Amino acid sequence: MERLTIKELAPYLPYKLQWKFEGSDEVHEVMGIDITDFGVHLFSPYGDYGKCRIDEGKPLLRHLSSLTKEIEHNGEMFVPKDKIHNYTKVDENGTLYVLVDGTQWQSDPLRWDYETVNWLISLHFDVFGLIDRGLALPIDEKEVEGE
Repeated sequence: MERLTIKELAPYLPYKLQWKFEGSDEVHEVMGIDITDFGVHLFSPYGDYGKCRIDEGKPLLRHLSSLTKEIEHNGEMFVPKDKIHNYTKVDENGTLYVLVDGTQWQSDPLRWDYETVNWLISLHFDVFGLIDRGLALPIDEKEVEGE
């Protein structure tokens, strides 16, 4: 069984990552991680109530397909694709491509420049494919108001 790793989780921590625990509809903001002999634990502003092992819940992320749709972030409505500073194109399947080094179109966000990938992470886009792998949940836009 595949598991969420710290390497995949850590980039989102500075950006008010939201989390759902198994069996609960409540959404919590992850404040940090604690690596102990008992595994990885997540903390939220709600103290022990928001503490769990990493495999007892899932982060909430935006699917990359939302790059071509209007989203709200910090009270601003925009289409993320339109704000990526590199040249972009979208194919007939809705896949976003970015021109890398001015020479090659690349659909893999992890091959895009650091600034673009970090910006996508700050908007909670799933650059690691966690949703498709069953390791994250898609964001319900109502849950991220006030990001």
